[in-house]
Amino acid sequence: MVSLLQLQRIEFNSTELVSILTDEEFSYHRAGRWMDDHVVFTFQAVLLYLATILSLKQWMKEREPFKLQVPVAIWDFSIALVSGVCAAAMTREYFTATFNKGFYGAPLETHSTRAAMDWQFSCFCSLDCPSLSIPCS
Repeated sequence: MVSLLQLQRIEFNSTELVSILTDEEFSYHRAGRWMDDHVVFTFQAVLLYLATILSLKQWMKEREPFKLQVPVAIWDFSIALVSGVCAAAMTREYFTATFNKGFYGAPLETHSTRAAMDWQFSCFCSLDCPSLSIPCS
């Protein structure tokens, strides 16, 4: 159980997180231990997120809505462009692996495919995940 005293103290070991994520060989045990140590931080992040959303909702209640059609269109175009580039980068190796290993043996079979998928996933997270929290109305 998380106490109020634990919620008042923010502890986040970013150097350990960066070390875990950048090691040559990923250690699931070390990552799990880091996550266990940062359960309270998860609650703090959720509470901060909820407070931000609720306060912005109250602040925007009497204001004129922002005109975001053009920025959102540019954002969507950039997401589509990045997705297309990532798909084009993976297409040749994907079909080569599918032809050589079969349909079920192809995904994530070679190191370069895995590197391409890691790059694609990191692009998705850095570009698309923030847009998931923006309500479109």
